[in-house]
Amino acid sequence: MPLPKPKEGEAKNQYISRCVSFLMNEKPEMNRKQAVAICYNEWEEKNSNKGVGTMNVESGGFPIEKSFNVFVPVTKSFIEKDIDGIERRYIEVTVSGLKEDRDGEKMSQQAINKMIQAFKENRIPAFNNHGYDKNGNRIYDWRDIVGKWVDAWQEGDRLVARMQINMSNPDGERLWKYAHHEGMPIGFSIGGRVLDKTEVDE
Repeated sequence: MPLPKPKEGEAKNQYISRCVSFLMNEKPEMNRKQAVAICYNEWEEKNSNKGVGTMNVESGGFPIEKSFNVFVPVTKSFIEKDIDGIERRYIEVTVSGLKEDRDGEKMSQQAINKMIQAFKENRIPAFNNHGYDKNGNRIYDWRDIVGKWVDAWQEGDRLVARMQINMSNPDGERLWKYAHHEGMPIGFSIGGRVLDKTEVDE
């Protein structure tokens, strides 16, 4: 039986879930990671020209029928050995860009350039949920670091960054399993503040 095709209007996570279930049922010998990879490839083939589009928001704190441009990147995860032969685990994902985001904000090229420089300095830690817990308390504590950003580069209008996962933190290990083993569409974002602006920027 052929692989199921994405349906018109079907969300990516819905299709991946449906496709993986189909494969695991049809081919019990296949492991889940293989099934996820096959289904992601099928999705990407159908949606290769749909990187940017509009969507109606019905939840998440946004007004109903507010439309905005979105780009949903595929999270890439991989393992590499460092010069000492120790295995390190990494995630690569789009974190910012030159296009307007869902909050109606966008970065300047100068801001993107400065972020790339900061990422390459290997000293920016990664925290869960912008460093706040469910009660709104700041959790910028060394014990809460789930990884560190080690590199970044620009691909067209997107800023792509690489994070080294902190496997000593249970949340870091959980993050790795979500991205690498389960293929979950994890998103990342960068916090910042305006340092200077002109009338044009305003």
